[in-house]
Amino acid sequence: MKLRNYSLIFGLLYFLAIISDRLIFVSLPSLLVQRGFSAMNIGIIFSLASLVMVLLHFTVGRATDYFDRRYATSFFFMLRSLANFFMPLSTSALSFSFLRGISSFCSKTYTTLKESLIGDLLKAKERSSLFRLLGQVRVASRATAMLVGFLVAKFVSLEWCFYASSALLVLATFFVFLLPKPKKTKLEKERKLFFKIKLSSSFLKVSIIGVLAGLTFTSSYYPGFFLLADKLGFSKELLFIPFLVAYSVSSLLFFLFKNKLKQVESKKLMLYGFYAFSLSVFFYSLATTKEVFIVILTSSVFSYTIFWVGFKDSLVQATSDRQRGGQLSAFKIFDNIGKFLGPLIGGTLASINLSFSFYPSLVFLLIVLVLQKLLV
Repeated sequence: MKLRNYSLIFGLLYFLAIISDRLIFVSLPSLLVQRGFSAMNIGIIFSLASLVMVLLHFTVGRATDYFDRRYATSFFFMLRSLANFFMPLSTSALSFSFLRGISSFCSKTYTTLKESLIGDLLKAKERSSLFRLLGQVRVASRATAMLVGFLVAKFVSLEWCFYASSALLVLATFFVFLLPKPKKTKLEKERKLFFKIKLSSSFLKVSIIGVLAGLTFTSSYYPGFFLLADKLGFSKELLFIPFLVAYSVSSLLFFLFKNKLKQVESKKLMLYGFYAFSLSVFFYSLATTKEVFIVILTSSVFSYTIFWVGFKDSLVQATSDRQRGGQLSAFKIFDNIGKFLGPLIGGTLASINLSFSFYPSLVFLLIVLVLQKLLV
């Protein structure tokens, strides 16, 4: 199969999955704020959702090194579809945590599986081209998600955003099998080696930056960002508007600068994106008007997309064919530990002073600056 065909299929998968994910990303915190959950409660809900899934990521990811990843990807699309469907029917923090945990686990797992399939099916140079294309798809699909979310929330209800998310994942399931079956790799001689994987120094260095980016995101967005948006007057369907603007502008910028981005080595792209994203997050603490809020959001979306392209390419390049699923899932373990701590940090700081929840981004930025020569 040619790169063009792979690009089309993976592009469709990412397009549908990201629209589904972004509908939940905006709708769930908005629903929790609407139902009167406190900053600390929201932080705990998102924190527990990450903690519960830490060990499952590795086990499932490693298991797919032995089996056809396409079937596993389809299964987790369907499982997340069910979790998203039942989420608006929840009434307690515990039930929200459980369903958010299942949904998050499935999202992280099928993302790992898609990245593993890219590693299985494409050569190194083709992977880099595909990840840069998917960067464009990423922002375009997010802009589409915001438009869909706004229309559904305004003319139907916020709860129906969850049902729309569920339906899109069912549709995405069918596109998985347009991909060819990956070539089988030789299994380990003994099953006892299932939990024994090798993580290269390059893989670990890239993972550290990924974890710090996750901490930056979760400590500021859950719940600080959404509480700030509500404070500024962006509630319910109105919160989709600033995201629509941010994703649309970022999509245009990414398209305009795509040729220049191709000339930048992946690890440098990752670092530049991380620095810009961390600074953007910090500036939320200074946002006092809707206009400033939207400008900062646009900057954070564009910079995070640049980080994402460089990070994903660097991470997959640091894996090996025989252990790719296990290695990528090992990163998800580290990542989820960070995303368990992030909402706890953000919820605690936001309960003291809303602006405080955006300060940790500077700490994580300084850590990467200090360790830059060691990490790259």
